[in-house]
Amino acid sequence: MKVFGKLLTVISVASLGFISLAPAVLAQQQGGSGLSVSPTRTELRIEPGSSSTFTINVRNVTTNSITARPVVNDFYSDDETGQPQIVVNEEIDVPSIRPFMPELDEITLAEGEDQSVEIVVSVPEDTAPGGYYGVVRYLAVPEGAPSQDDGQVSLTASVSSILLVEVPGEIREQVQLRNIEFYRQDIAGTFFTSPPEQVGLHIVNQGNGFEKPFGNVSVSNMFGNEVHNYEINTGNPRSNVLPESSRTFKNDIEGVSMPGRYIATASVSFGNGGEVLILSDSFWYLPAWFVIGVLVLIILIGTGVYYARKRVTTGSFKTKSSSSKK
Repeated sequence: MKVFGKLLTVISVASLGFISLAPAVLAQQQGGSGLSVSPTRTELRIEPGSSSTFTINVRNVTTNSITARPVVNDFYSDDETGQPQIVVNEEIDVPSIRPFMPELDEITLAEGEDQSVEIVVSVPEDTAPGGYYGVVRYLAVPEGAPSQDDGQVSLTASVSSILLVEVPGEIREQVQLRNIEFYRQDIAGTFFTSPPEQVGLHIVNQGNGFEKPFGNVSVSNMFGNEVHNYEINTGNPRSNVLPESSRTFKNDIEGVSMPGRYIATASVSFGNGGEVLILSDSFWYLPAWFVIGVLVLIILIGTGVYYARKRVTTGSFKTKSSSSKK
């Protein structure tokens, strides 16, 4: 996904991954102000010209009174983990929820207090079908802080709730299973002296809607025996791949014990499951003891062949010499 212009401030929110979002996100700033919000993700399906309401619960988790200041921001995926990169004070080329959102009011929270905020999301009649997304971010502002001033509060501690809106209509589903990678200590490779720890499926969504891929990965050894099998994207709800973006789904791998070549075969579906994408790739597990043993064996065989040939050559020479003397 192309990002236009220089991003002045990009805030990475580690707790807002698409695979599994924590039930509450906690952020604290110097001075002791902090908030938590739930849920951390909401998915809505809204017809053009219609609206829908969802609720965010905001809680003051500090010992001070604070103001929770709402801001709606766009974000983009990092195309690897699916972790959103929130963008402040800059325009980016994404299908944004901001045109659907009302003006949100600040709320004042005493120590330990929580409030439920109802937000009405309205989709204009001329909105094109597809997936739209963004975050509702609450800034924890201590008492006595200046009122609305984005330049100052953009670095204030904040918590966010992701909002995904699907506008039904002609949704274009176009998903590609690009490659399979194998990892040891987060480093991808093809040859391993220690068993790989994870398998990663890189999935690309080239359509205009949200995709929740699902499927199966089977790992077999060089004799064709299956040593491991697992399902991908099994969370509830399943994680999304955003429109015109990609992500890698990583899962642990087991059963790699004997040296040799292993093959991983992925079968991935999306949407209603009518289409199955199949891709295979392989890696070699060659532990150090095995490599050393093979080298020693090669040296021993080579040495044996050398001396055998030398003995044969020497014996033949002596035989010829004896014959000529007679």
